[in-house]
Amino acid sequence: PQGRWLASADRSGRILVRDLATGRLERELLGHAGAALAIAFHPSLPLLASGGHDETVRLWEVASGATVAVLLGHDDPVSCVAFDPDGSRLASGSADRTVRLWSTSARASLFALRGHAAEVTAVAFSPDGDLLTSLVVWLELRRSADVTSGQGPDGLVAVQTIAVACLTQ
Repeated sequence: PQGRWLASADRSGRILVRDLATGRLERELLGHAGAALAIAFHPSLPLLASGGHDETVRLWEVASGATVAVLLGHDDPVSCVAFDPDGSRLASGSADRTVRLWSTSARASLFALRGHAAEVTAVAFSPDGDLLTSLVVWLELRRSADVTSGQGPDGLVAVQTIAVACLTQ
């Protein structure tokens, strides 16, 4: 918030919050069982959201390092999180192929959006908060006889497929 902190997450589950001006470590947030995969700052409050391999979304009070809430509902690792522009809602995407929308004040799921073809790898709100976009990327392996297409030594070629779903609320 207000460009004060920089956060990073790692495979051990640690989230490190540093003072952006000095680089000094301010907080070490611990709570995810396994990797912390996604982080996002609230747009105006000293609040951080994280998603983890443990299938949870966590809300943290950055100033104290306290866990404010553990949001349950995903059935696989949470790969992305994003606050809406006013911070009243949080979106999370998961390997369970769903996007969940959470109320940040009630700390509860508003609803789940199902039907993605693969893991949801990114979520983002429009500037007015009325549109939520989710991104799914997956890799297919196809047989190919064309050596100019980048095939591997086993005759397989990687084809990246991107599907984007835009959802109104």
